[in-house]
Amino acid sequence: MLDGTSPWHLHLAQNVALILTSILFLPFSTYLLFTSFLLTVFTGHDPHRERKRVRSSPTFDPQTILVTGVGMTKGLALARLFYEAGHDVIGADFEPYGVPVCGRYSRSLKKFYPLPKPTAEDGSAHYINALLRVVKREHVDIWVSCSGVASAVEDGEAKEVIERRSNCRAIQFDVTTTSMLHEKDTFIQETERLGLPVPETHNVTSRDAVHKVLHSPKRRSYIMKSVGVDDAVRGDMTLLPRRTLSETYNHIAQIPISSQKPWVLQQFIKGKEYCTHSLVVDGEVKMFVACHSAELLMHYERLPPESGLSRAMLAFTKEFVARSGKSMTGHLSFDFLVDEVVTEKGVQLTLNPIECNPRAHTAVALFSGMGQEVSKAYMSALRESRMNGNGHVPCFTEEQIIVPQNAAQYYWNASLGGIPTVHTDVPITAVFLFLFICGAATHMTIYQMNRRRGHKFVLSGMMFGFCMARITTCVMRIVWATRPQHISIAIAAQILVAAGVVLLFVINLVFAQRIIRAMHPHSGWHPFFAHFFTAIYCLIVITLIMQIVAIVQSFYTLNSNTLRIDRDVILYGGTFSTVVSLLPFPLVLGALIIPRKTRLEKFGSGRFRSKIAILLTAAFLLCLGASFRAGTNFKTPRPRDDPPTYYDRAYFYIFNFTVEILVVIFYVVVRIDLRFHVPDGSKGPGDYSRMSALNSKEKGAGSDTSARIAGDEAAFDDTAENQAKYPSEAAKVHAREERGP
Repeated sequence: MLDGTSPWHLHLAQNVALILTSILFLPFSTYLLFTSFLLTVFTGHDPHRERKRVRSSPTFDPQTILVTGVGMTKGLALARLFYEAGHDVIGADFEPYGVPVCGRYSRSLKKFYPLPKPTAEDGSAHYINALLRVVKREHVDIWVSCSGVASAVEDGEAKEVIERRSNCRAIQFDVTTTSMLHEKDTFIQETERLGLPVPETHNVTSRDAVHKVLHSPKRRSYIMKSVGVDDAVRGDMTLLPRRTLSETYNHIAQIPISSQKPWVLQQFIKGKEYCTHSLVVDGEVKMFVACHSAELLMHYERLPPESGLSRAMLAFTKEFVARSGKSMTGHLSFDFLVDEVVTEKGVQLTLNPIECNPRAHTAVALFSGMGQEVSKAYMSALRESRMNGNGHVPCFTEEQIIVPQNAAQYYWNASLGGIPTVHTDVPITAVFLFLFICGAATHMTIYQMNRRRGHKFVLSGMMFGFCMARITTCVMRIVWATRPQHISIAIAAQILVAAGVVLLFVINLVFAQRIIRAMHPHSGWHPFFAHFFTAIYCLIVITLIMQIVAIVQSFYTLNSNTLRIDRDVILYGGTFSTVVSLLPFPLVLGALIIPRKTRLEKFGSGRFRSKIAILLTAAFLLCLGASFRAGTNFKTPRPRDDPPTYYDRAYFYIFNFTVEILVVIFYVVVRIDLRFHVPDGSKGPGDYSRMSALNSKEKGAGSDTSARIAGDEAAFDDTAENQAKYPSEAAKVHAREERGP
């Protein structure tokens, strides 16, 4: 890992590599962005509607809140919550080298201010003055600091200046408290002074001091942590002492330790690591959440507030705050290691605080959708002199700690594939994700190549669209596996599974329509027949909407009559999908059975019988999947903790993704873009053959691929006798023109 002492050319190479990687994944990142935006339409919470409702109240008095650090998840999450609660939010953050931060463009912000970053040369004066100017210019009521690890102490200094020189209240500890909590050694010392349990910890400023601790009679294992912020070593969790004495000495010899750069030698605790986030106002805990630690700081899942671990960590936080005094106001985050000790009474869990972060934690994002509750907690920081329209500041009259809301209560029967898991479903889904990405790239390549040579075949674009829909489905299923209790993700994943295959049904119906028009031009081009297909397409869309509504509603209701209606709609949708997937069979077989009155209107390349075989093969695969899904839906519902065998995930992947990817690959191999292509501008009987002949004269022999297909396979079985017996529509038109009026 590079650090401040690494050569500049290595930093340059690293940055160039990151930029190139970002450019390489830009199309995929853009796709994920738009997919996420579209998903919020039917799964997301609408803060704008909630804001309008709150601000329409005549008694509501909006406050002006300054949130710094909106370029980070935690700052932006809080800004959105305050916006949802109806307040005016001002955003501010550092923008090194003039590069704008993402939070600058959030619609939650009324205004954004860039801030100068504190430096070792200039100190924090410029930064504090800039903050003070923003506070006075915007008449800020509350400043919510969401500082990063490198500016926590400077925010402590800014708090003292802002509260002394303005009427603004700062959600930030003072500089003394911040400095004490920020450093690992002083935090442990303070915790021990307060009489709370801590792991064995030693401050060391030399290698000799390290060896003295390691070779003590206690025979414990330790890890070393830098007291200051050092990204180059923060991930080093080497256990000391090492296996041999020489390995121990060699490892410690590489550590830059001195009185100017002290280290902490802390007892190694073999257990799971947890983190917490809490809001403390005037010595009272107002908000709290506990969750498993996440190395990448990107994925947090709360512990149930009623769980023993969460309650124990909350009790530690409340005790720490109570013993520290009433003056504490700010964000407080602890890191714990939970040690399991086997006793005569069973397994006993022991909390061991190892670090403290006196700043907002990324886990604050778990309070999403709780704008009113979170706002109430922060507004309690305003004193009696800052009254709202009712004459009182909304504050806590009794102990009332805000925790993330429980998952929505919903009715959830067993379903095909069940709830995905990380260890089983993620690897399988990742394989299908790769296959669908390859399918999307292939069909889009074919579409673009054909378009450049004037060969219009929109159905290749539809195949690309289907593959992209399935990519989204795979991504959502992987996300669902990592967050199995997230209701919105579960709904989106199931809707995408049901909706994606519709595009393949439509493509097969288009192929069937072209075959019928080629075999029976007068019937196939009749307005009644065109209206029939249009009605089918409309029914597909209407049925899909009905299924989406029923799926979403079934997750959120316990009303038996509503659940019965939702189930009936889902059963209808499954049956309708099966019928649509089966439609090419009766349509094509009927066209074969009914005697033809005209000669075959050939289109595309290859034998006509091959076109029929290709269509029916794909229709069979899709009908197989749709029939299995519909059949299992008609079975008596079973609870999700007792699923039937036919709901096993193996059947899910076989009758969904497997049959679909087989069709995607099959359509590439047989080159549907050549076999099922019809001339542009075809509007009635005779256009297929007449315009095909015209295009052949203009383009000559055509491409090598089309020539190969046409050469390997004779055109249907139109013998000379059949050609004489069934003249083509084009020939009939030509004969009428020769005879004249």
